[in-house]
Amino acid sequence: MSLGLVRCVSQAGVKRDGTALDGSNYSDATWCRFQRGLPRKIGGYKVISPYLSGLCRALITQSNNGLEFYHSGWSGGLDSFQIPSAGSATLVNSRTPSGFVPSAANTWQFDVQFDNTTNSSLLFAFAGTNLLDPASSNNFDVYFGNVYSSSALVSLRSVNPSSGLNLTVSGGVCSLAPYLTLYGNNGYFAWCNPGFPTDFTSTANPALTGATEITHQKIIRGLPLRGGGGYSPAGLYWSVDSLVRAIFVGITTTTWQFDQLSTQSSILSDRSVLEHDGTYYWAGVDRFLQFNGVMQEIPNNLNLNWFYDGINQAYAAKSFVMKYPRYGEIWWCYPRGQATECSHAVIYNYREKTWYDTPLPNSGRTSGEFIKVFANPMMSGCDADTNGNYIVWKHDVGTDSVNGQTVLPVDSYIVTAEQTLLREQSEKALNVVRVWPDFVQSGPMSCQMISRPTARGPTLVGPVHNFPDVVSETTPDQQTLPFQEQGRLIRFKFESNIPGGNFQWGSVFASLEPSDARVQS
Repeated sequence: MSLGLVRCVSQAGVKRDGTALDGSNYSDATWCRFQRGLPRKIGGYKVISPYLSGLCRALITQSNNGLEFYHSGWSGGLDSFQIPSAGSATLVNSRTPSGFVPSAANTWQFDVQFDNTTNSSLLFAFAGTNLLDPASSNNFDVYFGNVYSSSALVSLRSVNPSSGLNLTVSGGVCSLAPYLTLYGNNGYFAWCNPGFPTDFTSTANPALTGATEITHQKIIRGLPLRGGGGYSPAGLYWSVDSLVRAIFVGITTTTWQFDQLSTQSSILSDRSVLEHDGTYYWAGVDRFLQFNGVMQEIPNNLNLNWFYDGINQAYAAKSFVMKYPRYGEIWWCYPRGQATECSHAVIYNYREKTWYDTPLPNSGRTSGEFIKVFANPMMSGCDADTNGNYIVWKHDVGTDSVNGQTVLPVDSYIVTAEQTLLREQSEKALNVVRVWPDFVQSGPMSCQMISRPTARGPTLVGPVHNFPDVVSETTPDQQTLPFQEQGRLIRFKFESNIPGGNFQWGSVFASLEPSDARVQS
């Protein structure tokens, strides 16, 4: 039996569920993604603002005149700062409303809507004690202010003293322009005077504002939806156990129509849902779901059990989702094991139709937002500096971790699926003679063989074989890697872990020969 050259390629995605032998996807990875079905290192990250007052629980950005305006909600209030298209972030300015009550359980929701009264874009912000319990019934104010201003926000309730509507809610706020909607306990849904998002009184025409109950459980999250049947605006609202569609049907005594799209839905946290290209993706309490006209489960045979068995349920409501359209990725960041902040990410690649995962950098991340102007994700960190300030990181920049003058390598590796002759009904082991690397590569990399004598045997890790990115005429022996190692179930681990290190997988081959049938120790 002669094997010769065998291509070392596995199916896109990293398989965590089941056994290593039962699968043809890559078996392990860190800080690695897939493009065109092949692995490549995820980019580096750099500090964009080191001045946040506390752990960020939500980020929102708005662009204007070459500036990106950021707002960060934390347990004690609301920070704002700006970043020019080329330059460093400004110092943080507090926009915390007067009378705001700090709480370690605070989490935030934001939206922006144009106001016809002031001819300006207004930021609407809601902070509720939902960080550990999305179903919390405590009601809080909704605040607003010019999105480009530096002044403190004010409450909607304060500018609607005669409104008969409940303007303190437990769920949040969502703009379905020209309507601003509030939502919360027992399916509460309220809307403003159209075009005037701070007006919930409308004494001139009371039919323009109103409130109703659209489901029996608390509404946790709302997002705008393209209207159907010629009607607009429309929105999707996630309650504790259902998904409801709201459609505007005309300024009458019945302004809105509501459809229960599912009474068997769930949502992991108020920040675990996002929209991309008209499709809505979210993590439920036991599966991943999407809506693109019909609600359906996202198939996941690679890491569904690994995710839900590994999440720290006591802090699961801190989970958040972020997208990265360039690579077709949806990231769900969550606290794994004993972590109390989001320490890992599970990634759905809708373009490749596969799943993979990675640990998050440093001590983890607390929120994320894809910034369209920069075409990069921004993520806030868990680590405070010596002054007690927290960091916003710009991701997928270069190859390294950059914090001021400190540049550190970002470790990235990928491990192939197991290769064995057992599938060919042979008990013989494999002798690895040589490996033929093929990478778009910056900096040296390493390769190791990982083997097992049987599926129940111990894992054996072979020596490290280093190979440079450039082979000179004087070192032709570095074109391939001599191994002369043996194993019955074998995998190859390729790793880049130096400053400036980067790689994209090509066509990697190994020279394999059948060996004897002895069970290794």
